[in-house]
Amino acid sequence: MKGFYIHIPFCKVKCLYCDFYKIIPKSSFEIDNFLRVLSMEIHENSCYYNTIFIGGGTPNILDRNKLIELFEVIVKNIKLYENYEWTIELNPELVNLDNLVIFKDYGINRLSLGIQSLDDYELKFMGRLHRKRDVFKKIDLIERLGFENVNVDIIFGGYFQDVGKFRKTLYEIVNFPITHISTYLLTIEDGTPFKKLNIKLKDEDTIEEMFKMKEEILYEHGFYRYEISNYAKKGFQCKHNLIYWKRESYIGVGPSAASFIKPNIRYKNVENLGLYLEDYKKYREYEFLNDEQILLEKIYLSLRLDEGLELQDISIVSDLTEFFNIYGNRIKPNIKGIMVLDRLAIEIFQRINSRETLKLSSL
Repeated sequence: MKGFYIHIPFCKVKCLYCDFYKIIPKSSFEIDNFLRVLSMEIHENSCYYNTIFIGGGTPNILDRNKLIELFEVIVKNIKLYENYEWTIELNPELVNLDNLVIFKDYGINRLSLGIQSLDDYELKFMGRLHRKRDVFKKIDLIERLGFENVNVDIIFGGYFQDVGKFRKTLYEIVNFPITHISTYLLTIEDGTPFKKLNIKLKDEDTIEEMFKMKEEILYEHGFYRYEISNYAKKGFQCKHNLIYWKRESYIGVGPSAASFIKPNIRYKNVENLGLYLEDYKKYREYEFLNDEQILLEKIYLSLRLDEGLELQDISIVSDLTEFFNIYGNRIKPNIKGIMVLDRLAIEIFQRINSRETLKLSSL
């Protein structure tokens, strides 16, 4: 499997929690110049891929003509294997009939809608431009256009969230005509307005309660967790994201986009539109992973997936069973383990790394 990611950095506003590289465009000329350089980078990576993912930023901030310009470059240079997946991220307030028709015409077969919440107070607090009524209208429009693979994103865990309203959001979402739900625990990143405002998360017990709640409600309605934050109906796991989690190769284009050449080469474009336009190759940062870094990545990513982590010697976690469900030589974190996954991954890595003869079965 090989994936192709395209980063569109433009947004109408910056959400107060967001740490992705995004900018508010100063002019149409700035967008035109970006698309010109992006087209060059796409052309340089002409190849066959299994997936395309257009993210951001807000890809559907582009007007009709600029979307067509971008898609023309893509279809001329990026070839897709059979059973491909082509996703575009959308902000609800910018979804319209004309653009949905264009998506259909060019073969986009998966939409990802960033709704984040169905409570208007929470949406306003996070700096989102849409409201609950917009989501229902746009979901209906998407269904009428015949898109059969649709994801929605939601965020939970902020102190400003009401647990009862979160439950209500979940029950409303599972009745949407969708196939995938991404549920992200709010993170307060350095440099974001939320960090500067000292916004807090709910206490650990409440976060665990919310996690259990979404687990029960989503499972009850046919959405099964295949990765810590992601739930899908049978056969609708996100192929593109699985490429990341399984450490397959992918190419990223656009400012801040990352690429990974299996097994150990990673590089990232500069997080600065001006420098990207000046010379995106010049400002790329390369990283060559050593064996220890690869091992730690495999442990961490395997523990995130429902498949879990396979060990040759299960005794290495014999004192950590309160955090795992164990199936033969395969371990999967339970809810308690998920809450401290980063620490568990490091602990297992250190134990494996300290015993020269012990390796992961998958290595």
